[in-house]
Amino acid sequence: MKNYLVGIAAVVALLLAGSLAEAKSKGKGKGSEKGVAKTAKVKTRGKDKSAEAKAKGKGKSTEAKAKGKDKSAEAKAKGKEKSAETKAKGKVKSAEADKKGKKPLAKGKSKAQEAKAKAKEKTVKGLLRKMEKEEAKHRSRLARLERVRDLLKKKGNDQAVKRLNAVLKKENRRYNRSMTRLRRKDKDAADRFKRILTDVKRRDREAREAAKAARDKAKKAKGATGKNADKKKKSLLKDDDD
Repeated sequence: MKNYLVGIAAVVALLLAGSLAEAKSKGKGKGSEKGVAKTAKVKTRGKDKSAEAKAKGKGKSTEAKAKGKDKSAEAKAKGKEKSAETKAKGKVKSAEADKKGKKPLAKGKSKAQEAKAKAKEKTVKGLLRKMEKEEAKHRSRLARLERVRDLLKKKGNDQAVKRLNAVLKKENRRYNRSMTRLRRKDKDAADRFKRILTDVKRRDREAREAAKAARDKAKKAKGATGKNADKKKKSLLKDDDD
C-alpha cells in the first residue's frame, strides 16, 4: 500500500513538473515574441527618423546651394557693374587728357615706370634747353660776322674778307659738332628740336619776305612821290614861261 501511494505521488509530481515546464515555455515564447515585435518597432521608428533626417538634410543642403548660387550670381552682377563703371571712368579721363594734350598713363603702370617716364621727360627738356641755347649763340655769331663781312666787302678789303670767311667756316664746324653730340644723347629730344627748328626757320622766312615786301612797297611809294613832284615842277616851269 505504501509503495502504491509513493508511486502515485511520483506520478503527480511528474505531471506537475511537466505542466510547470510547459507554462514556463509558453511564457518564454510570448516574451520573446513581444521582444521581437518591440525590436522591430524600434528599428522601424529608427529607420523612419533616419529617413526623415536625411530628407531634412537634403532639403537644407538644396536650399543652401540655391542661396549660395543666388549670392554668387548677385556678386558677379555687382562685379560686372563695378568693372563697367571703372572702364567708363577710365575712358572719360582718357578723353579729358587727350583734350588737354596730355597722354594718359597706361593701365597698371607702376610707380617705378611713372618715375622713369618723368626722369626721361626731364632729360629731354634739359637737352632741348641746351640745343636752343646753342642755336641762339650760333645765329648771333653768324649775324655779327656776316655784317662785318658785308662792310669789308664794301670797303674792298679782300684779305680781311677771306679771313672772315675762314672764321665763319670754323664757327659752322663748331656748331655742327656741338649739335651732333647733343642729338646723340637722346633721339626724342633730337626729333623735338628738329620740329622746333623747322618752325623757327619758317617764321624767319616769313618775316624776311614780309620785310622785303614792305621795302618794295616803300620804294614804289617813294618813286610815285618823286614822279608827282617832277610833274609839279614841270607844270610850274611851263606856267612861268607862258
